[in-house]
Amino acid sequence: MTLVNWNDRVLQLLQDIRNNGTPQGSAEGLNLRVLDVNVSNSNPVPVSDGGGSLTVDGAVQISNFPSTQTVDGTVEIGNFPATQPVSGTVQISNFPATQTVDGTVEIGNFPATQTVSGTVQITNLPNQRYSNFEDFGAAASGVAKEGSGVLYSVCLHNHSTTTTRYFQLHNRATAPATGDLATLYFPVSSGNSWIVDAKFFGELGRLFPTGIAWGWSNTPKTFSAVQSPSEHATFINFI
Repeated sequence: MTLVNWNDRVLQLLQDIRNNGTPQGSAEGLNLRVLDVNVSNSNPVPVSDGGGSLTVDGAVQISNFPSTQTVDGTVEIGNFPATQPVSGTVQISNFPATQTVDGTVEIGNFPATQTVSGTVQITNLPNQRYSNFEDFGAAASGVAKEGSGVLYSVCLHNHSTTTTRYFQLHNRATAPATGDLATLYFPVSSGNSWIVDAKFFGELGRLFPTGIAWGWSNTPKTFSAVQSPSEHATFINFI
């Protein structure tokens, strides 16, 4: 059995090609055929089932590329612009439920209102400086805020020893008058106190667009001022 030094045979054929053009050479079972290849924009080099990797010096134009492409592994994209305009709809799959962002996220063309299905959790909400209204039984009714406000909590005391009284809240900029329909009302039994906070009003409070008015009433839904306001105390937190 004869051992063939293929490196020597290939080098010999390449030397012949260099000296004599592009002949078809043969050496002990090794056939080598070199063709003239004219590469241009109109005559690209077809590559199929190449496998492995291919180093390209210049630009590669890919046509007949499928609309979606399955990638096994990690794709590293270099020289990608900081922002990328998208025409149409972008579908992102396998996206984590929460995403950590280092820096600032700028969202363009975001709708003024956004419909959310599910629960929205707000964290790192800045501390709000509440305004406090207090009445120690000086009046049966009054106004905590003359204008739009957000109500967060109330603390109510009924010192009457015999009668349940009704604390009412009204969406108005003046004290309620007899017969006015209350926006909210809370029954406070004799000798008891109530604290109504975020468990009722919510973490974001209750909006009163016109004003936050209040009153102690003998009746629940419509206002009927109590005769002994000194038997009650009222504390309201709002913005």
